[in-house]
Amino acid sequence: VRRVGPSVLLFYPLGFLVIAQVFLDGERRRKAESALASSRRKYKQLAESTEAILWEYDIQRDRWVYVAPQSERILGYEPEEWTDRQFWLERLHPDDREAALRDCAECELRGESRVLEYRFVRKDGRVVWLRDAANCILRQGRPAGLRGFMADITTRKQADERIRESEERYRSLFENSHAAMMLIDPKSGAIVDANPGACAYYGWTREQLLS
Repeated sequence: VRRVGPSVLLFYPLGFLVIAQVFLDGERRRKAESALASSRRKYKQLAESTEAILWEYDIQRDRWVYVAPQSERILGYEPEEWTDRQFWLERLHPDDREAALRDCAECELRGESRVLEYRFVRKDGRVVWLRDAANCILRQGRPAGLRGFMADITTRKQADERIRESEERYRSLFENSHAAMMLIDPKSGAIVDANPGACAYYGWTREQLLS
């Protein structure tokens, strides 16, 4: 050993450093992989704990790469049932299909975000309203996919519809009543609206009453 001591003395420390570096690199890689796995678990837990359906769509492969489990509870479809774009298209309400397709095309072509509201047919045949917020995924400056979430807004839409119908009924009664009816601001005393009956009774036009 001593006769070849110089070569051994040079080789041994070098080998030790190489082994140490490999060990450190492996340790860093394990920590990075562990951190990535932890991040994915947190993302998955977050995605599956919301009241919305998180999803991701690959434009190039024309397939859904992720649909959150809430899909089964909200829409009746298991995540595995979501295949290509046709699956989504066939379940869109016919009256909303054209607008939804146009917004999706704009999102893909321009790489922009879009918020869509459309009716969707559940697996049991019931129609629900969805609010779909989609973001374009860019790779090397080109649209590669879409990512977003769908939320069931049926209750809100139904409430909005009831309000609209109530306003229409009120307006109809207001406009068609022979009695003089006016809306007056309690603070200023100004007339903010008047029906034809009021105009006939006072002999003024609606514009004159409002002024």
